[in-house]
Formats: sequence, C-alpha cells, structure tokens
Amino acid sequence: MIACRCKVLNTLAGTAATDYVRQHLDVVREDAAGRLTLRCEGTGTSWVLEAARGPYGGDNQQRLRRVAG
Repeated sequence: MIACRCKVLNTLAGTAATDYVRQHLDVVREDAAGRLTLRCEGTGTSWVLEAARGPYGGDNQQRLRRVAG
C-alpha cells in the first residue's frame, strides 16, 4: 500500500501515476473517452486519469491530475 500523498500532489505521469491509482485510489466512474474519475477514501480528494499525448502525438502515457479536495 502506498502512503497517501493526495494533499501534496497535483499531477503524476507514467508508471508513477498508474501505480498510485492501482494501490491507493478508488474508481468512481469511466467516461466514453476512457478517462477515469477516482477518489481517495481517506481525504476525499478527486482525481482524473487520462492519456497524456506528447507533442508529436505518439507518447500515450497516463497522466493523473488532482481536480478537487
């Protein structure tokens, strides 16, 4: 289990983002574009996990960003 860092983080990318999601956050919903809305049970912080496109369109890594809480 990863320690909660929801009050100090704003964004994570790549494997750091997916690891944090898998080990700490709960999925609330998924939209038609494949974006996940997530929530930290301990703090109530809301997050979105989405594909972060690179400047040349080929970098399709995941980006986690805090949206509220």
